[in-house]
Amino acid sequence: MADTTRRTKGVQRGQRSQRVVESVRRATLSELARVGYAQLTMDGVATEAGVHRTTLYRRWPTKQDLVASLLDDGLDRFTHVPATDDLRADLLALARQLATDLFDPVGRALAAVLASPAPELREVVDHGRTVVKQTFEDRFARAIATGALPANTDIAARAHLLFFGVVHLALDEVPPGDPRYARLVAQLA
Repeated sequence: MADTTRRTKGVQRGQRSQRVVESVRRATLSELARVGYAQLTMDGVATEAGVHRTTLYRRWPTKQDLVASLLDDGLDRFTHVPATDDLRADLLALARQLATDLFDPVGRALAAVLASPAPELREVVDHGRTVVKQTFEDRFARAIATGALPANTDIAARAHLLFFGVVHLALDEVPPGDPRYARLVAQLA
């Protein structure tokens, strides 16, 4: 995963800085939707955001770093879905959160990035998939620990099927509240 930590001492963290970060985030998503990852440029993002290029390079030295920071926001929302003692409810909540993230315009732009053949994104894509699958696996492991699932349950396979099932439904424009997500979860939990 790209290191998205602060690179220079000159990066500010105040209110104005947060507005700049949000402006850059919106501009990046707009540019991704308009031109795609291959044609995305730091100059284009800076122009769209109304900031100088050096503002971008202080925080995000490469466009890979910029895109990785967008993905991290979605992963953070996903991994913070509360766990309960109800495996199906937990998996359905995670499935719907993932679908919500993929269903909106922001998610669609990021999904296109994740499907990009750009070799510099391989690490970012692999990290994102790993985090999501691991979150699903953690819920299955919790169910095994509580006796809700047999000890020999192949949680990696179930997490994989659930992940790609949700991605498929979301990219087919099935809304997050559609009962097909619950049916998918019911087959795996």
